[in-house]
Amino acid sequence: MNAEVSRLFDQRWEKLQLARQAMFYSNANYRITMKIILKRSTVKTGADLFSLERAENWRKIGAAEKKIDEMADSTAEKELLAKSLKPGDPPVRAFKSSSICW
Repeated sequence: MNAEVSRLFDQRWEKLQLARQAMFYSNANYRITMKIILKRSTVKTGADLFSLERAENWRKIGAAEKKIDEMADSTAEKELLAKSLKPGDPPVRAFKSSSICW
């Protein structure tokens, strides 16, 4: 029984760490976007570098989301995850598709 509880704890801890990682990269993308908007940079190379970093962050977020989905214990958990990641939501769609080049 102890081994089962330990396995369950470890699995949930890994999911929590993945969720934190995805949130970290999402927040980093938000900060990058705000930096571009607020600085109104006229240097295109700076915006290009930010775009590359944001794309890499989105890749890492997607990888964490996929792994969390694969680790889901129940149908209810998978449904909640799908709802929270729905790509059709306006804020997610707007944030992901924003390609700000000043």
